[in-house]
Amino acid sequence: MWSDVDFLADAPVREVVGVVGNVRQAGLYEPAMPQIYLPQAQVPWPWYLSIIVKRSGDPREFVTAIQARLRSIDPSLAFGEITTLEEVKARSLATPRFLSLMTSGFSTVGLLLALLGTYAFVALSVENRRRELGIRAAVGATSADLTRLVLSHAAGLGIAGVALGAVLALALTRLLSSLLFAISPSDPSIYIVIGAFLASVTPLAAWVPARRASQTDPANTLRRE
Repeated sequence: MWSDVDFLADAPVREVVGVVGNVRQAGLYEPAMPQIYLPQAQVPWPWYLSIIVKRSGDPREFVTAIQARLRSIDPSLAFGEITTLEEVKARSLATPRFLSLMTSGFSTVGLLLALLGTYAFVALSVENRRRELGIRAAVGATSADLTRLVLSHAAGLGIAGVALGAVLALALTRLLSSLLFAISPSDPSIYIVIGAFLASVTPLAAWVPARRASQTDPANTLRRE
């Protein structure tokens, strides 16, 4: 039997015969509270009693046998909810899992919009710098030089965006903490992995504008200007 420590504040001194790990009695996302276990015969629980049975195989197959065994001890017993530990865990995780799924979906959409925005911005930048790129090509810049120039500019934008996003994410960690279990919202490894991913996909979004810039014809560009 388990009981809150406050419930036994006036109880007699008892001998401790073992120590077990922490139990999240109120839910997986709630902090573990101080608990103690006492024999049911010594401190009968006046309202209800939960019985946990561990068996191999499908636990549903043993429900009838367990009920029959308990009724042989006390025929007046009334049975409440019968469920498996997996079902209890699934109910506890249902709402956070749904919120996490929604957050992941919006994050994916945001990532796609960020990539499209990076592509559009770099493409516009290449168009606005067409004269400069034409001059660079006229004075000896190769296609590889022009490609590196555009990609380095996009990489700088990506690094600045990742830095700004990390600052904003740190400021919003309190909103995210309720959706996480056994993971700190300020875990440095998370920021490193996500930041590296975003910084790596930024040049990919800029690859088409960079290739377009590398094919700049200096003669046509200067003649049009």
